[in-house]
Amino acid sequence: MLAPANLSLADYGDMPGLLATGLWMGLVAVLFHYLVRLFLRFPLQSRALKLLLAGLITGSLAVWVPEILGSGYDTINLALSDQVPIKLLFIILLAKLLATAGAIGLGVPGGQIAPMLMLGVCAGGVAGAILPGNSEPGLYALLGMAAMMGAVLNAPLAAIAAVLELSLSAEAMFPAMTVVLTANLVCQHGFGQPSLILTLLKKRGRLLHTDPLRTALAQRYLSELASFNFAELDMAVDSSVSGVLAPPQPWVVVRDGEHSYLLKQESLRHAYQQYQSALDEDEHEHEDKKPNDDLAWITPLLTINRRLRDLTEDASLLMALQTLQQEDSAGFLLPVGRQGLGLVTRRRLVKRLTSDEVVH
Repeated sequence: MLAPANLSLADYGDMPGLLATGLWMGLVAVLFHYLVRLFLRFPLQSRALKLLLAGLITGSLAVWVPEILGSGYDTINLALSDQVPIKLLFIILLAKLLATAGAIGLGVPGGQIAPMLMLGVCAGGVAGAILPGNSEPGLYALLGMAAMMGAVLNAPLAAIAAVLELSLSAEAMFPAMTVVLTANLVCQHGFGQPSLILTLLKKRGRLLHTDPLRTALAQRYLSELASFNFAELDMAVDSSVSGVLAPPQPWVVVRDGEHSYLLKQESLRHAYQQYQSALDEDEHEHEDKKPNDDLAWITPLLTINRRLRDLTEDASLLMALQTLQQEDSAGFLLPVGRQGLGLVTRRRLVKRLTSDEVVH
């Protein structure tokens, strides 16, 4: 692919022309978006009929404007060299807009970069031929290529980098930034048009969530916050809590049937002492208890807001926060590799996400 010989502005008096080119390219990109959505809503259910219609549109236009067929690199090279009349450039632009939008909107498999380059070079060439100034018309064609790609695909940095790769000249960067960013502002912010890729994904029900906070939370996992400083008490097996209260631990995980509960060891010790005091005051009343009934005093402590969510595998912080929004859980129990069962409390998770302090 060729590039115009003079890639720099003739003088700063051409700046209004660059801004006008960016505005023009942004409007062309908006028109292309509207045409694509028009064909996406076309009332045809059969894929075969859609492909047939796309072929008829392209074939009919190609009879009069054969330059729209193929990748269009020959036309691009001629436009960059300022060898295509403005009238022909405008006709190619209109025909290529309709044919490309029809092909993409009706589901014809194919690329998007090459059509954007051809549309951009034609639109930029038209601007370069009309606007007054001393800069080469081929420069406007090159900038139009980048602006069209950047505005339609919402990729301004990639478009500016493409100008550098094609021109191998740092002098082209300033006019490229002016035109590309102006086109993006018009298309993305002025008319609120998303990237063409997102439009196609939304049509297929596969819209990507690109929120940076959601992305960051989805890439971090609960196992990074897991603590192993807790004791376990199974009410169906253990008959006393003396062994659980002996080693100093901040938490005690109590298992009652299918559910697990989180208690502070200090709270459990205090309740146990009250239970022992009650036994000492009335030994006769409690001497007929069954072996497992001496843990019944723990049951009032096992409230629903102290219930833990048992996980069979690691989970992202995003999933954990969504779970906490849906239910009043005290935290999570999850397997952590060879280290065994890990505990992530609700307080630890919220504290880690809202504070710079290290939570132990």
